[in-house]
Amino acid sequence: MIVRALFCIVASAATVYTLFTILQFAKFLSFLNFPQNDSDASTFTMFTIDVCLVVLFMAQHSGLASPTYGNKMDDWGLSPISRTVYVLTSALMLQLLMYLWQPIPEVHFWVIDISESPFLALFFTVLHFVLWIVFFLQVLVYEPLHLIGLRQVYDYIKNSQTAQTYLSPRLRLLLAQMPHSGAGCFIAILWLQPYMTFDRMILATVFTAYLCCSLSLTQKDYEYVKKCAWSTKTVHTVSYRAKRVN
Repeated sequence: MIVRALFCIVASAATVYTLFTILQFAKFLSFLNFPQNDSDASTFTMFTIDVCLVVLFMAQHSGLASPTYGNKMDDWGLSPISRTVYVLTSALMLQLLMYLWQPIPEVHFWVIDISESPFLALFFTVLHFVLWIVFFLQVLVYEPLHLIGLRQVYDYIKNSQTAQTYLSPRLRLLLAQMPHSGAGCFIAILWLQPYMTFDRMILATVFTAYLCCSLSLTQKDYEYVKKCAWSTKTVHTVSYRAKRVN
């Protein structure tokens, strides 16, 4: 009983902290004002810090997604919160990245001055807002409670079925081949910036390469997603018509 309560507390706290971190990271990426940096450090030092932060995040993100991590958590009897720990540590790494990130405005690849153009400012604001909305909608398609770790803890507390049971084999394969839902929108947010400074170029390039390398989709995956979307649309249509008849 104590273990279940502890798992529930950890999962709930991790979920709240992760959602808070995601909102902060969205603000971090979509901060459309030209960055400033009062640091006296050299460009090379700031470049090294930024690269180390990105590499550290990817090392954590990839290391805890490996089968070795899952097997260790199973051996320690912590498999119900395995996903929770993964998500929580990812959020902690993102917080560290945002806190220590060093803007490098002295070197930039393009600059679109939106301070003098309300139209351009509105355009980029609306663009990023729409991309984030689509991103979150795409995440909702892929069993969000499972992705964040709440479903596993809930099933453990209720002595219910495991993720291997309630997720179809085809969906589990799709999640393995596309571990980052909404990657297209996320990449667009990284690159569709009015200011592309050197540090943002590092972030955009490395994250884009990381996300693209993790994808291994096939035509069958596309057909499966299309079929699921059509089935959901059909169910909602039938349900709506049934309510009107009643």
